[in-house]
Amino acid sequence: MLIHSYFKYTVLMAGMMVISSVAISAAPNGANPSFYDKKAEGWYWYKDPKKLPPKKIIDQKPVVVVAPVQQNPTQQSVKVESPPAVFSVKWFNENMDAARIRALDNPRNPDGTPSKDMIAYMYFQRVALDKAQNFAYAAQDAVSSDPILDETSRIPIDTGAITTFKRMVEDDKKSALNSLTQKAGLWFFFDSTCQYCAYQYQSLNAFVSQYRFPVRYISMDNKPLAGMRSFLPNRGLAQQLNLKVTPAIVLVVPPNNFYIVSHGMSATSTIGDKILLAAASRNLLPKEIKDRIDPYNKGIMTPEQMKISQQEQAKLDKDPNAFVDLIKDALGGK
Repeated sequence: MLIHSYFKYTVLMAGMMVISSVAISAAPNGANPSFYDKKAEGWYWYKDPKKLPPKKIIDQKPVVVVAPVQQNPTQQSVKVESPPAVFSVKWFNENMDAARIRALDNPRNPDGTPSKDMIAYMYFQRVALDKAQNFAYAAQDAVSSDPILDETSRIPIDTGAITTFKRMVEDDKKSALNSLTQKAGLWFFFDSTCQYCAYQYQSLNAFVSQYRFPVRYISMDNKPLAGMRSFLPNRGLAQQLNLKVTPAIVLVVPPNNFYIVSHGMSATSTIGDKILLAAASRNLLPKEIKDRIDPYNKGIMTPEQMKISQQEQAKLDKDPNAFVDLIKDALGGK
């Protein structure tokens, strides 16, 4: 069935090509008449070349080829690179792939034993793996002996230590949120017909029961949610803040600082994280508190520090490893 279908497809395509060639040959104004327009001439008819008019010979000027000027060999600086050292990475790059190809083409001898090409390639692999292991051990020593490189000095990875670490971070977040309640409040924008607003209202109440933020409930349609005791009508506040989606929570820092915390639904724990994120980005928290609630940012080289280090480009051009001292200076390491 498949061969038959392919045959039909081939015939169809051949037919289309024939039709196309016939259509092309039937040019307008008789410029290129088709075979059917010359049917009187017959199938085996042809024109005698002797009776054709002689072709005009067009005089052509000889083309002058200018050979490139050869430079004096003594004036050319020939730079001869020395071959890479045996077992160096460059040596492996230049030789290992060729050894692999030889082994693939000739894996065994006629008697069935592994060929010299196969044995040579397997020794290539052995030395390459040894180099990788030496690299890994040296990297481990470098990291363990330098606190700037050791990530466990910033964030623990042991099961017991990470549990304590997370609990300490959560305690610091609670302290930061409680400190914000003394100078900031929340506005909650909602619509009485919005089912997501009803869910957000419950989550926000649970959050406020834990952290005593003053809250103003602002209705977009001047109607309360179910169970809401008091609210304020929207008098252009949402438009001034360019709020277009409800529910929405805004962090308010008197006298004139407004930061949109969330659009849409957010869980109770997420509300606190978003408030802290807004507060940290707007420098509403002391630096020591900001550092404690974001320990993952500790020891990170900032873009400003990188720009300062870029000013030492000349030193890096002379010694590529000099950037180690630049990083230590930027991060305070010695």
